[in-house]
Amino acid sequence: MDDSQKLREQLAQKSRQLQEIAAQLKTELFGIDSIIDRVVDSVRAWYVLPELVSRPVIVCLWGLTGTGKTQLVRRLAQLLGFYDRFVEVQMDGFSNGASWRGAQSISGMLAQSGVREGEPGILALDEFQRFRTIDVKRNELRVERYQDVWALLSDGRLPPALSLLSDIESSIAEAAFDAERADASDAKLRFKLRSWEAQELQRNLKLDAPLMEIMAWTPEQIQERLRTFRESGQQHWETDYSRLLVFVCGNLDEMYEDLATSVSDCDSDADTFHALTSELSVIDVKQALNRRFKPEQVARLGNEHVVYPSLSRRAYEQLIEQGCARYASE
Repeated sequence: MDDSQKLREQLAQKSRQLQEIAAQLKTELFGIDSIIDRVVDSVRAWYVLPELVSRPVIVCLWGLTGTGKTQLVRRLAQLLGFYDRFVEVQMDGFSNGASWRGAQSISGMLAQSGVREGEPGILALDEFQRFRTIDVKRNELRVERYQDVWALLSDGRLPPALSLLSDIESSIAEAAFDAERADASDAKLRFKLRSWEAQELQRNLKLDAPLMEIMAWTPEQIQERLRTFRESGQQHWETDYSRLLVFVCGNLDEMYEDLATSVSDCDSDADTFHALTSELSVIDVKQALNRRFKPEQVARLGNEHVVYPSLSRRAYEQLIEQGCARYASE
């Protein structure tokens, strides 16, 4: 069997797997069959031919609370076999599973995960609408957490945390100043890297040394590593996450403001509201996004916007039946 035939068989097999995954998702999630097909289509190239991916594949899911956005992403990651290379970040700042320092940046969250540099992984950015960067008057808002998300969405390459390296240098300088006024025998003991500082230093400078060894370095050894880092030209110090599949999930209330008042029975008739929300388009999405984010930030989200309609009456009935069956079984 030649290489081209092997490649064709590999592509065919992965395509069949995607079809099976879509069928499985439709048995578990109700009322969103067309959404499942659209999402599976959006990830096809990333999954079937990952070697061709040179920047993150971004899929945005927008819909009302309870329509199954996060559930779909989590289950898809499991079925694709990426359960150990899946990171979920709550963009409102309440992410779990990371240390306080790691949870301040997307790079920190990824570093503490099973996603490896230069390899495929799945990142979910949930509650993205709460990460707004401008207020209702279009004044810029101060946002401290997750600022590196825009660099990640741009090309998947994250620069090192220079602010942390500067903090370490400042701590060394303060320790040296204190040491000058202390007993000479205590000078070497005045500064020690804390565990999280050593971990960040190891990651940002791409060091092979074990963590315990880095924590034992003297201020002179640390400064030498920092000097080498700065003199090397920092291009190759970037962390490469360009092969990520990124799901941006959120609820853009602005899309539904006019719909809620367009008919009198939209709150009581699920099918009526389902029909109205099914007409929402990418144009509605971008108009809503432009009220929360800067134009250049909206552009970085790309053009793969999947809009969830509200659930139909039948979908609600299926959910109720499923819940009742589960309770009866228990």
